Amino acid sequence: MRFVGTTLVIGMMLLVGVGCDSGTGPTAKVKGTVNFNGKPVADGYIVFRPADGKGVDAGGAILDGSYSLSAVPVGQKVVVITSNAAPTENRPLSSEEASKLRINPKKQSEVIPPDAKGNGTKVEVKEGGEQSFDFQLRSP
Repeated sequence: MRFVGTTLVIGMMLLVGVGCDSGTGPTAKVKGTVNFNGKPVADGYIVFRPADGKGVDAGGAILDGSYSLSAVPVGQKVVVITSNAAPTENRPLSSEEASKLRINPKKQSEVIPPDAKGNGTKVEVKEGGEQSFDFQLRSP
């Protein structure tokens, strides 16, 4: 009986492992720069979402105005960019506030609102090679 239970658990783990395969198909390397109101985004995040809503997102950090992603699924994408600034603030944090949040105040980005001009841009990620997409966002 114990052998049957162990076999079932192992079998279920194998099925779950197969189900976790992203199945995204071909991917591409993507890199570029991100500016907000003419300044490089010091600390943020970029996400490439499937334009049709099917599939998986791919994203990564923006540091000092640059990003580099090694495996973005190919196809039409909507690009969403955020900064790692406090979303309820629309001003730079003081040194004391930044230290509480463990943020370097000298590398702090402005808050990028979801409706910033250029946010939500559509791009086509193509198979093969490295592609470059640069984004120039502006306040709404």
